[in-house]
Amino acid sequence: MLKKIRKALEKYSFIKNIMVLMSGSGLALVIPFLVSPILTRFFSPADFGLWGTYSAIVAVVSVIANGRYELAILLPDNKEDAFYIFSGSLLIAIVFSIILVFVNVFYGNSIATAFDLPEIRA
Repeated sequence: MLKKIRKALEKYSFIKNIMVLMSGSGLALVIPFLVSPILTRFFSPADFGLWGTYSAIVAVVSVIANGRYELAILLPDNKEDAFYIFSGSLLIAIVFSIILVFVNVFYGNSIATAFDLPEIRA
């Protein structure tokens, strides 16, 4: 069974790319699940609620921040095109992060009030 899977991965680069993306996404989901029992010993439920809100905001903003170009890095056939996609993705993320710093500096208290989270006020 494993030999058939390995041959399919070697033969079809599309399947290989899908497996690489799926394994990375799966690992990204498993790590917080495994670490959460340890974190519950250190933090209160209120801290977890604040962290959950922060994580949700960061998850939405991070998708917007780089336009999901990180998924396209594996698609090009040559490394030069992949490097250009990586560089573009990094540049977009840096510019968006700088914009978010200014938004946070000038509107941080308004955002904290909108989410009813006085703990995160500047």
